[in-house]
Amino acid sequence: GQQLADKEADTLAQYLAAMDNNRHRHNRRRRMATGGAVCMLLLLLTAGWLQNPSWIENFSADQVSARGERRVVALADGSKVLLDADSAFRVDITAEHRRVHLLRGGAFFDVVSSATPFIVETEAGNVRVLGTQFDVRLLDNSAVVTLARGSVAVSSNGQPQATIIKPGQQVAFSEQGVETPTKVDLQDAMGWH
Repeated sequence: GQQLADKEADTLAQYLAAMDNNRHRHNRRRRMATGGAVCMLLLLLTAGWLQNPSWIENFSADQVSARGERRVVALADGSKVLLDADSAFRVDITAEHRRVHLLRGGAFFDVVSSATPFIVETEAGNVRVLGTQFDVRLLDNSAVVTLARGSVAVSSNGQPQATIIKPGQQVAFSEQGVETPTKVDLQDAMGWH
């Protein structure tokens, strides 16, 4: 047996070396394929994010409008919301409260009068109303309210005292507070309708 092993040792060594080379080549191909798949996945995720950077926010929203789309949404209490392009909101209407959380973009609210308060929430603060028509537009770190009819009370997270605005007025607010209301031309301010 030892003589046969010595005689075949060179041939066996060549087979073992060939098997090791195949294993290394297979592992290298697998690593390259895995790396290519990861790169492709990252490319697809980046392209999807560039196409719709708010897709995560859309999952938490009840109503969403696409880019270039405006749509009317009827709420359970009879109020109507004209949602501007690339906008989103979440709604919570019960017998005790009517709340709309504007997540992105802008919306025009035509609120049905009721004893139950209607509140539009933003990251910067809230707009409280009983029955009216008004716009809320989110900006980078603030929001702007334009009133068409009725009256609204605007409060910021940093300034709990509400500022009342009248029809034809507009007010900006952020976490730092509510600015002084200004008179605006409603046709210009609400021209996106």
